[in-house]
Amino acid sequence: LARPLPAALAGFDHVVTNPPYLAAAVADPSPDASKALATVESSADLARWLAVAAGAAKPAGTLLVIHRSDRLDEIVGHLEQLGWGDVTLKRLPPA
Repeated sequence: LARPLPAALAGFDHVVTNPPYLAAAVADPSPDASKALATVESSADLARWLAVAAGAAKPAGTLLVIHRSDRLDEIVGHLEQLGWGDVTLKRLPPA
């Protein structure tokens, strides 16, 4: 995600993304490298994840973001900057 995506990765009706949920500046990464990579932002921060996912959707497509609620304002702010004004939330109970 840190590099531009191929043009073929655009124009999807529905895009789903589950970005790492901890910002690198506040994270206490797992000693397990694969878990740290899955949970802590690295070469692509949340803004980049959302920009890539939104860019892969058709103009009338939908975007599903799976993330923590404590970063909701940040997510909505990024999506608004990307032109996604109609945001619907579905809160799930904690696992």
